Amino acid sequence: MNNLYIIGFMGSGKTSLASELDKISENKKINVDALIEKKLGMSISEIFAIHGEAFFRKHEHEILSEISKHDNQIVDCGGGLPLTPENRKLIKASGRCIYLKVSPNAVLQRLKSDKSRPLLKNKKSISIKEISLMLDKRVQIYESIADISIETDNFTTKEIAEKLIPYL
Repeated sequence: MNNLYIIGFMGSGKTSLASELDKISENKKINVDALIEKKLGMSISEIFAIHGEAFFRKHEHEILSEISKHDNQIVDCGGGLPLTPENRKLIKASGRCIYLKVSPNAVLQRLKSDKSRPLLKNKKSISIKEISLMLDKRVQIYESIADISIETDNFTTKEIAEKLIPYL
């Protein structure tokens, strides 16, 4: 299988990179969160608020299971998608995985006015310490399935996409 899965913490640039790769590739761009929203008819924030994270993760896994049966896709994964062991197995079995590394400072700058993130929804503000704690819980999982890791803090989306051309 030759799918390209893009993983990383919220604000790492997954969606932007998938869009940039879509411009320079014949592969089909897939946004897992958008498919979930379409399937359930509500935003990710609404799904979390009404049904909870477990309900969301169940649908996320179902959609990834379907996606992984196809080839030639650039898959924009939600930040929490790789946390489920079954999802990691699907990713490894059906393509290569790009991990977009991001620092807590960059996350804070990129998301400081974004009210759509379920993990940040009920907070008036978020600190570097809180972001660091959330990120620390995920880094090892991201790194464990990554075929390629790319630092994103000091590069444009276009520069990162150019580095990935050989993998398309």
